[in-house]
Amino acid sequence: MMVAVWCFGPSVWDELNPDKAAAQDAGGFGRWLSFGFRFLYPAGWILVAAMTFVMLGSPSPRLQFWFEAHALTANVIGTMVAGAGAGLLAFRGRISELALGFRPVVRVMLDVDSWLREHPRDSNPTARICARYVSLLRHICNYRDPDGYRHDALVIVAHSQGTVITADLLRFLQVEHQATIPPDKYDPGLERLLDGEMPVYLFTMGCPLRQLYGLRFPYLYEWADHKGSTASGNPAMIPTGAKPDPRALGVRCWTNAFRSGDYIGRQIWRTDDYPAAASAKPSCDSAGLRWETCIGAGAHTHYWDETAPEIARILDHIVSSA
Repeated sequence: MMVAVWCFGPSVWDELNPDKAAAQDAGGFGRWLSFGFRFLYPAGWILVAAMTFVMLGSPSPRLQFWFEAHALTANVIGTMVAGAGAGLLAFRGRISELALGFRPVVRVMLDVDSWLREHPRDSNPTARICARYVSLLRHICNYRDPDGYRHDALVIVAHSQGTVITADLLRFLQVEHQATIPPDKYDPGLERLLDGEMPVYLFTMGCPLRQLYGLRFPYLYEWADHKGSTASGNPAMIPTGAKPDPRALGVRCWTNAFRSGDYIGRQIWRTDDYPAAASAKPSCDSAGLRWETCIGAGAHTHYWDETAPEIARILDHIVSSA
């Protein structure tokens, strides 16, 4: 726990003081968080070893007596932990009352749990979210104004868990569309999107696909985890085969922006050897499919306010070019 506090403490401080965070050294802040993530591994093994020791007990009579004497205390603590977990799920609406910068962390934990939940089979959160999302996409694809004009392109702006939902859904639609024979019979309401007539531009911020999902759930998100090196030794170039592949999502261009101290999601194509201090030098691939930049120091929840003017400039460029 001490290692975790040491690792995430600066990011939590930045959540509470976003104005001061913008003036920090982005490279130093990014390296701090990266080192903190690495130290969490041995800290986790220490925790596992300690819990294994406690569960198996000890041959020492003195320690055995200590365990027996504190059995009641252990039961009480165990009940409190279990009750806290159940209460967290039962009263998740109260999360908005949490303070001290930890609310985003708890909300992310609940979002991940909801997104990966498979039950109930006929009405799980993932299915309901995707159903609403697809309904909106159909409306956009088929909309006509009073003069009969349609949308020329679709720009999707997503943050945090929204980036995972969007990427997962677009990838699923492409796979299902290509597996249908003929493909235009899959979902006629989405045909303009699926066949590329209406190009899609994706703009993500604080995207956890690589830092969280690809790392912690590799069997489900191997397609989003990039471990390669920078192209031709040039840190400003993203390899053309870097995962995730925008073409697998049917996306014309995928732009990702991040803060160097974002504990949820940072780079998805840049490798760890590329310093976050190079925030003024965006990275891209040779085909123009992937574009990524660090907008400076900071944490996870302040991409939309006055501390992040670069986000507005990037979005304006995407809309103009689309």
